[in-house]
Amino acid sequence: MKHRFEIHLLRDEAPAGDPDTYEYELGFFEDGLLEGVGRKARSAKTDKGVKSFCEFGLFHKGMLHGPGLREGSKGEPTYIGFFDHGEIVSPGSVSGMDVKPLEDFTVREGNETYAVTMAKQYRMHTKYGEIKMVFGTYSGTLVHFISGPQVHPLRNPHPYVQIHLKKGEKELLSIVMDHHLDGGPYVKTHDAYGFNEVIWVGSDVPFRRFHFEDVTVPQGKTSINGTLYDGFYSVRLYLPKSVQKINPYAITEPKKWMRFVEIFYEGTKEEWGKIDKEKTYSESHEDWYGSYYHGSDRYVGGEKTDTFPAKCSLIAVHCSDGDIEGFYYSTFFGTEDPE
Repeated sequence: MKHRFEIHLLRDEAPAGDPDTYEYELGFFEDGLLEGVGRKARSAKTDKGVKSFCEFGLFHKGMLHGPGLREGSKGEPTYIGFFDHGEIVSPGSVSGMDVKPLEDFTVREGNETYAVTMAKQYRMHTKYGEIKMVFGTYSGTLVHFISGPQVHPLRNPHPYVQIHLKKGEKELLSIVMDHHLDGGPYVKTHDAYGFNEVIWVGSDVPFRRFHFEDVTVPQGKTSINGTLYDGFYSVRLYLPKSVQKINPYAITEPKKWMRFVEIFYEGTKEEWGKIDKEKTYSESHEDWYGSYYHGSDRYVGGEKTDTFPAKCSLIAVHCSDGDIEGFYYSTFFGTEDPE
């Protein structure tokens, strides 16, 4: 069964003034459980500071099952590798996993180049795509997390790990953990298709953009001059056909994260195009560098135009005769689980 990307927001104390306390699950779901690429995270403010936990990777029945990452608060162990029903295991012990030693290679970080030795590559084909994992060593420090029958977390100072999950040319999951200049490990993700933004975020704050609240404009309303929504989340906006003018800033700009807006409009696409949604204004800024070094004008600028929903990302406008799609609609919210 195919299913769509969504968020289950289990707890969020931001509306009560505590943005550091929350719990959510993000990804693809089946029967209410994560199934496929996903992320779990929770955070809580304690007497000793903020305590956090996250899991990121391939899930089956709500548990990490395949390549993934488990990470706690600062000072707690990080596990990265292959999981079997929530427990990390040696990828070499997994049935169907192809193992191949690799020649030594180098990794460049800033102005430094580090040698990776004793690397092994693990490959496996699944219904989600091809899994490829590489584990190696930096400066002679073994990274592989297996020591006899016991599983250990990755340890400093020089881990190097790569994990990819690809469906054809599309990368669904990508994790790189390597040496940080201050001596600690860190995680980087990259994905041209946007899943790094959706599933893995460097700060958990942006998860709120994937939780939607409904806002309905009353029938007969012709002009929206004030604010419709100034909360913490993204918006599903229901507009009657009677609306002729919308303030570009009717949905306020969030201070710490980008907001999505999805619009359900009773009129046609042509009628949507006729609604007054723009505001033109003059804007200037000081160009001290150009003025001092090149003799150009100290203040530069000109006219700018904002269009509703300004400062937010429009997913789509659903009209009576079809949809006007934004970038995020087709890239994220129209995405089905790649089975």
